[in-house]
Formats: sequence, C-alpha cells, structure tokens
Amino acid sequence: MRNMKYTAVMMSVAMIGAAALSGCDTVKAPVQPAPDPVAMEGYPNVVMEPALSPWLVMSRPVAEKDERGIMKVSVPVRLKSDQGQFTRVQYRYTFFEKAGVPLRAQTDWRFQRVEPRNQVFLTGNSLDAAMDWRLEIRLAR
Repeated sequence: MRNMKYTAVMMSVAMIGAAALSGCDTVKAPVQPAPDPVAMEGYPNVVMEPALSPWLVMSRPVAEKDERGIMKVSVPVRLKSDQGQFTRVQYRYTFFEKAGVPLRAQTDWRFQRVEPRNQVFLTGNSLDAAMDWRLEIRLAR
C-alpha cells in the first residue's frame, strides 16, 4: 500500500514537472543546425566516398586559370588493387567565386573507368571565372 502511494506521488510530480517544462518555451523558435567543425577554408579540395579510400590514391592536383578566369583542374588518381580488378567511378567538380559561393553554372557527374595500378586524370573546368574548386569522387551509380 505504501509503495502505491509513493508511486502515485512520484507520477503526480512527474506530470506537474512535464507540464511546467512544456510551458517554458513560449517563443517556439526554429531549430538551428549545429556549426560544422570543418570551416570552409579548411575543407579539402578532394573528397571521396569512404568505400574508395582504401583503394584510390591521388597525386598533387594541377589547377590553372586562363586570361578570362576560367579554371581547369586535373587530379591524377590511381587504383591500388591487383591486375584485372578495375573500378568505375563518378566525379564532379564544383567551382567557387571569390566569396566562396558556388558558381551558378556547374558541370554534371562524369564517369571514369580506373584500371589497377595505372594513373588516370580526373579533369574539369569552370564554365565562368572561378577562384577555387572542389572535387567529389564516388563509386559509379
């Protein structure tokens, strides 16, 4: 009998507490996302799908701009698997203005067959004047 009274009192306290807490948020503000710990300036130029990371390696990217500001980038990659075990990847470049905003016009995903132990070049160019670039690589879908 004593346990039942204790339980009833605790339930009442919990219900009063829940009612009081629900009345505290009178503003009903929108939920904000947490800040990204990787700042835009520190974000890597080349990112890849995790499944590719043990197998695909890259050499130093080469980026050039012409007199109009059109940027051309070439990233050499190589597959570390054994002979006969090729893979197909998709890649796309995103080019940015000076302020770090993506250019309005961007190229679409491209396909590339990567043979084992042979270097291939993932190339792309901006469609307008660009200041920076980023490359995404994923398994072909």
